[in-house]
Amino acid sequence: MKVSFVGVHFVFGPEWNEIWVPDVGGACVMASSIDEAMADITSQLEACLEDYTDTGRDIPPASDEAKAMVKAADMLKDFQVEMPGAYPQPTAQHVVVVTCELMDGRDSANVPSSYVPSGPDKGKHQPIYAK
Repeated sequence: MKVSFVGVHFVFGPEWNEIWVPDVGGACVMASSIDEAMADITSQLEACLEDYTDTGRDIPPASDEAKAMVKAADMLKDFQVEMPGAYPQPTAQHVVVVTCELMDGRDSANVPSSYVPSGPDKGKHQPIYAK
């Protein structure tokens, strides 16, 4: 079974990229490039989903793009308040969709997964902004 979650790619500096999947606790990565971040987020998402299934919890429902963007913006705002100076205002923000293939049987997640950039122009990132 394929499971997809909306993630938000934040660019905080020239080599500071983060992707957060706000619906899945702990599914976030920091990398020096978007390609590296996208490669890392699938395995991070897999580990988080395995933790859900290994502990008998249901996999959380996935938000649509708009709700995920609001959640990520709220998380960023909270981090900026809790840790002043640790998170600057991002120079860019984009929506990405991260997809994992969940294995049957032991209900563990397995990624050779892929990602598909989403947005109205198919394949281009859609900017969002924290308020």
